[in-house]
Amino acid sequence: MSKLINILEKQYQIWLFLIGIVLIVGGVYFFLDIKSMEEAGKEVHMNKLFKLVYNFGGKYTILAYFEVIGLLSLISGIQTIKNKL
Repeated sequence: MSKLINILEKQYQIWLFLIGIVLIVGGVYFFLDIKSMEEAGKEVHMNKLFKLVYNFGGKYTILAYFEVIGLLSLISGIQTIKNKL
């Protein structure tokens, strides 16, 4: 049982790190996607939460939203991996 718990803890640490990277890359993708839609004069479609954030501060706020959450996840993953070594 202890071995299984140890494996699950290591997977959690790795997933937290990877989720941080995915959120950072996803934020850049959404930013560039919104930017291209705005430049083409198309209406930007997204879910209610992102639309609220977009209406508050535009595409830069969407980028900041993903980047901050991604960086926090990335840093947390790095710290947990570093503490276990």
